[in-house]
Amino acid sequence: MKPAVALIISTYDQPDYLRRVLRAVSGQVAPPAEVLVADDGSDERAAGVFQEWAGAQSCRSEHLWQAHEGFRKGRILNEAIARARAEYLVFLDGDTVPHPLFISDHQRLARPERFVQGHRALIGRRAARHFGEGPFRRDRWQALLGGDLSGWKNAFRWPAPLRRLRRDLRGVRGCNLAIWREHLAKVNGYNEEFTGWGR
Repeated sequence: MKPAVALIISTYDQPDYLRRVLRAVSGQVAPPAEVLVADDGSDERAAGVFQEWAGAQSCRSEHLWQAHEGFRKGRILNEAIARARAEYLVFLDGDTVPHPLFISDHQRLARPERFVQGHRALIGRRAARHFGEGPFRRDRWQALLGGDLSGWKNAFRWPAPLRRLRRDLRGVRGCNLAIWREHLAKVNGYNEEFTGWGR
């Protein structure tokens, strides 16, 4: 049975990207049960983008905000974890536009006693100006053909999600991560002493 998903999106002062990510969340084949935006101190524009989007959704949604006192992503993510109700948490960065099967693939990959660290492709500045505004397929191909896409193999979905069991990870990327809520609770969530960008 596929788990109920809480999608937690982290953001800071990128309301235009957040709008595009939320637009892509609305286009998910398997919508999340809830969406929580973990905001590390954006100005009021991010809250406006979220409120406009949330007003048209049927899923539970919440915007969690903290004052920006340096890069404290771990703290606001812990707030979102505490507020989430679903058993399976999927984390996504607020500038990462998800494929329409993003949530569905995470549900398919969910296994007991495991977490999933996904990948992402990086879009250059030219393509980033419009990526997420149009159909996902068109945006992706335009970025690739324009030479503005790195990690291109991660930008295309194979017929089924590819997976590989690893025991040698030295750090985890949170830009595309899925984990059982109970497992995060056992380790007391994210380490809030960790500040700044990185794994």
